[in-house]
Amino acid sequence: MLINGLDVSSQTQQINYKLLKENNIDFVMLRAGFTDYDKNKTKRKDKLFNYNYKLAKKYRLNIGVYYTSNAVTLKEAKEEIDYFLNIIKDKVFDYPVTIQIEDDHNTIIYYPKNQKNLDKKDLLNISLFMINQIKINGYEPLIRTYYNWYVDVFKENKKYLYWIDNSIDNSNYINSYDNDILYLNTNYKINNDEKVEIVLEKNSLLDTIKNYIKAGYKILKSKIRKI
Repeated sequence: MLINGLDVSSQTQQINYKLLKENNIDFVMLRAGFTDYDKNKTKRKDKLFNYNYKLAKKYRLNIGVYYTSNAVTLKEAKEEIDYFLNIIKDKVFDYPVTIQIEDDHNTIIYYPKNQKNLDKKDLLNISLFMINQIKINGYEPLIRTYYNWYVDVFKENKKYLYWIDNSIDNSNYINSYDNDILYLNTNYKINNDEKVEIVLEKNSLLDTIKNYIKAGYKILKSKIRKI
């Protein structure tokens, strides 16, 4: 059983939810917020989160949610998870509440550590702390990470679910990666007994075409005004 979904944040701009429904998109994974790469590691709510949640509900799409973490200490992890849980506290989700662990940015100007250069044990402890906090608060948790991070750090923790970016594996846990398609592992259950394969497409082709058309229209309109 294949279920199609979309990774949605302010980076994807405003989504046409009516078109999603018409094109057999069954669910969305919404970014609730993220920790910025500034000196203070400012925590920010995604500016379109409430908009996306409201419209996903209106068009009866299943909804999951994620927060992009930059935590490199348990103290930072606690601050992030408290901030994340506060954003989503009045929301109901059909799909997992997710922590994205993919901080590989070169941030040495602001602070010396990122998640990529942490000791593997420390990164695992930080990630599991946040996952356990999600679970304690009554949500189904999920870890989003890169394929190689999954293999190096998380793979032995088989009781957890993973959303794998840039996967090239065909194991029991994750499926093949193709261009902009992301896969959750096949162990995710849509109900008590039905295992499913869940696909997330970063951007639909239809929305990409629409964006090009809009951009071309703006350029044409600007040139006409100058004549």
